[in-house]
Amino acid sequence: VLNDGIFEVTPNKLIKVSDLKRIFTTSSYNNNLLLATQHKLYEVNTTNFKIIKAYDIPNVKKFYKIKNDLYFISSGLFENNGRLFQLKNNEIFDRTNDLNVPFNDLITLTYDRVNDFLYLGTNANGLVQINFNAPVFHQNQIGSVFTINALNKQQFIFHDQGFSIFEDNRKIKTIELDYFKKFQQKNDFKFKNHAI
Repeated sequence: VLNDGIFEVTPNKLIKVSDLKRIFTTSSYNNNLLLATQHKLYEVNTTNFKIIKAYDIPNVKKFYKIKNDLYFISSGLFENNGRLFQLKNNEIFDRTNDLNVPFNDLITLTYDRVNDFLYLGTNANGLVQINFNAPVFHQNQIGSVFTINALNKQQFIFHDQGFSIFEDNRKIKTIELDYFKKFQQKNDFKFKNHAI
């Protein structure tokens, strides 16, 4: 529960197991649990929920496992101060500068295993492609990126203008935001409880 701590769900009731509050996202790592809060990143034991380590990294938005490492981004709630981190062999490294990440308004990330590309979605600067073996590519045809995914050589992006599919750094298909809104209005009986 976002503001009340961590609870174990049992058939009859919720049992509070930790007082950590404002947890935004989680990930498992080395049989422990990483809990991203508004002020810190915590590694906790999954059996007793005791804190093993606390890192001064606030507002982690998303974790992604790449090979044997865990990558994640942090970003401010209201300000742009995002960073890209790598958790490797129980050590956290800030990779923002050495991977030449050009922006700090990071929102989401995904990984293309086929091409060894890391994609970073930004709030106002589009999509950033990081090739671990080459310079950064910046996709500036779109504005705010809400979520991204990669499959084979394609990237699927929901952004402030709609939904786009990119392949080899070229936009191959876009469905405008207006199309989604018209579909929703045409089928309002299906979506009346989910209106934007």
